[in-house]
Amino acid sequence: MLADELEGPTSDFGDVPHFSIRDCMSLSVDEDGNWLSEFQTFVRKEFMEIFRASPEEVKNRNKSRSVSLHQLGIRCKFCAHVHPSKKVRRAAAYPSATVQIYQSFSMMIRDHFPKCEEVPKDKWEMFQKLKDQCNQGAADSKLYWQYAAEKQGMQDSEGGIFMDDASQRAAGMKLPFCTSVEILSDVRDHPVLLVTPDDKALVSQFYFELMSRTQRVNLLDSELRSTRKNLKVGLPGIGCRYCCEAGRLGFSRVFPTKRKVMSEKASDMYKHMQRCTLCPREVKERLTFLLPEKRTVSAADRAFFDRVWMRLNH
Repeated sequence: MLADELEGPTSDFGDVPHFSIRDCMSLSVDEDGNWLSEFQTFVRKEFMEIFRASPEEVKNRNKSRSVSLHQLGIRCKFCAHVHPSKKVRRAAAYPSATVQIYQSFSMMIRDHFPKCEEVPKDKWEMFQKLKDQCNQGAADSKLYWQYAAEKQGMQDSEGGIFMDDASQRAAGMKLPFCTSVEILSDVRDHPVLLVTPDDKALVSQFYFELMSRTQRVNLLDSELRSTRKNLKVGLPGIGCRYCCEAGRLGFSRVFPTKRKVMSEKASDMYKHMQRCTLCPREVKERLTFLLPEKRTVSAADRAFFDRVWMRLNH
């Protein structure tokens, strides 16, 4: 979406169309599921939109909260059409720089969404469910927020955040977060598969289908953070093949340090593929169909993971 196509507030007095009949530019980008918690990913996509300041907005702001024409902000998409006097506080924000977007998001999570009466019931129920089980994002998630803004085409200036054709063209050239040309070439052009056709008759359909869509990866120096900070560079792991082909890192890669955690790491890979924007829908549906009701690991499955463990480490 080009900068002049952004749906901005035509005024600050409630004449923005209802979210159900207007185009909204979501805050989310495709890589969110690789780096952020499911809760953060959901809110960025379903609750928030990017907008730009209109002449009316600039005129009606007081000096202490002044904004520049076409400056970008983020807002609750559900109540954008409501008169300002009836909105819950922190319905919108104009972060001074892309690095401040995460802070504005956090304040809206705390002060706005729990009280906004315009949030649809189904969205609110999912909000509550995911918030209750919320996990922190992957290592350097705050840096990811800045990267994601730049991936959208946002750019910092003295007058706040803006977007134009040049910044959006530059955004289209950005590599995935934390990826280099060398990493991209290695994981995409030299895949090492972990499953062979002979495994099919020896393991459950679910694990065969799941692990057939993975490949061997190695822990990078840039990944030695958070829960991985004590691991060794080069440690073999399991990566989503769809993300490997695109050079994506983050939650698409798991690094089992012991044989006994292989089934747990496989479950993490299943969860990733359900969120992965590159994994085909038919693959997600098939994996869900094959997912056993009881998460017990059979003797055949354990023998299969023994073989995968050997392939990882030898």
